[in-house]
Amino acid sequence: DVVTGLIKANFPARLAFEFAVNNGFDAFEWFSDPGPAGWHENDIDARLRQSIRQTGREQNIRFSVHAPWVADPVTESGQKAILCSIAFAGDIAAKVVNIHLFDEYPAEAYAGSLPRLIDAACAAGAILSVENTPRCSPEFVNAVSKQVENLITLNTQPVLMTSPTLRRHVRRLIEPSLPSVF
Repeated sequence: DVVTGLIKANFPARLAFEFAVNNGFDAFEWFSDPGPAGWHENDIDARLRQSIRQTGREQNIRFSVHAPWVADPVTESGQKAILCSIAFAGDIAAKVVNIHLFDEYPAEAYAGSLPRLIDAACAAGAILSVENTPRCSPEFVNAVSKQVENLITLNTQPVLMTSPTLRRHVRRLIEPSLPSVF
């Protein structure tokens, strides 16, 4: 059982979440990675999502959600997987949904796949964070950043682009003045 006694289900992420609660973590990332030892947002029903949200509120734990590693936003199946992660984020009051860069496409195509996801994240009370991966060149990251800047000038919700290591530091810098972002 999770410490609060509210969450009694046996789902794979339960032990990691229980560890975070027991050890006073102030943040926890839900990383959906379906597979033999993983879990998927659909494994967690509405009652359990509400319990997670309540536990986060009571224990002052901020949540982020990491979409599955293979969720490529340029593809319809990737969009569907990311939208599932965004819906989960809204249900548990996570403020950030992380996705990965995919350099198989031109930067314009990648950035062009984001508006639907950005709108969904905004509606769920979250922002979309795009993580760089070691395989993506700095030139590709810069090209996507430029395309994202173009989206922002079109009045679209901003996207936070960071590496996983920098994200927690950026969060601590931004959150005091813009708490609604996180």
